Amino acid sequence: MTNVAVSVIMPAYNVERYVGEAIRGILDQTFGDFELLIRDDGSTDGTLSVIRGFGDPRIVLLPKRNHVGAAQARNDALAVARGAFIAPQDADDIVAPTRLEREVSFLRAHPGIGIVGTFGWVSDARGRRRATTELPTENQEIKALAFDTRAAMIHASAMFRRELLERAGGYDPRFRAAHDYDLILRILEHADAANIPIPLYGHRRHSAAISVKTALMQLAYADLARDRSRVRRQGGNPDVGEYMADFEKRFDDIEAGRFPSEWTGRNLQLLTKQHIRQKLWNLAIRYAVRLLRHDGFSRDNFWLFRQALKGYVLAWIRGGA
Repeated sequence: MTNVAVSVIMPAYNVERYVGEAIRGILDQTFGDFELLIRDDGSTDGTLSVIRGFGDPRIVLLPKRNHVGAAQARNDALAVARGAFIAPQDADDIVAPTRLEREVSFLRAHPGIGIVGTFGWVSDARGRRRATTELPTENQEIKALAFDTRAAMIHASAMFRRELLERAGGYDPRFRAAHDYDLILRILEHADAANIPIPLYGHRRHSAAISVKTALMQLAYADLARDRSRVRRQGGNPDVGEYMADFEKRFDDIEAGRFPSEWTGRNLQLLTKQHIRQKLWNLAIRYAVRLLRHDGFSRDNFWLFRQALKGYVLAWIRGGA
């Protein structure tokens, strides 16, 4: 039986610097009928102490286990969630106070929509806004982008109807990265979606973030999730028959870090350009250096490095690096 409207699920792993702000953002929501399920994923820093310091009855801290990864940690929280709606929240991100209220109101007013997300913004490690993330708002546009190119929803900004998550079987732990994108694709194959055109969720990009530390793995897993979705939409099953061996090999290759050289160079370029656009200069330099090491000092690659370095120096002079 459900006796709260929303279950917010938050995996937490070594985020003592940020998890307090993420928790406060949920506790300060204008919508109050929720529970906050936090699954500590075997943190070795002070994350648990920060969480326990709140003492709010709406917080449910799940027992600490060995590190199992974000996908399984989310599934552990889902297994005890009581809400009719499920809202993911990352433990190092920022949330606007009206997020839950707006999403619950939207889903209640639009019974044909299974997932609703929001626009967002990108912040640096200190929480300073660097760029706004705008996405398609209509179902067909969301599906077209998600199925063919890239993520069309900010997973951690989204709210799901509980029955859709149960029908999808939750998150796939085989995806050590991009498990959120894989889940959204599986749900979009059977349900409609929308994005609220208001920035209500802040994604913090910092050097310790999993999405930064495993950026190439994230992109490779996203490609894999998209290809598996294509097989399903064509009536196949990616885990049986002719597809199984190919996809199993791709899982193994990604885990081993075996990426095609041309693919690696192309995606390091994309990552460098993305972080230059977002004015995240430290990360832009990081990827530009990796690009130079991988592909050499071509004219285009060196130009990207100079742009990243120039942006960092100018930001440092202005006190904003």
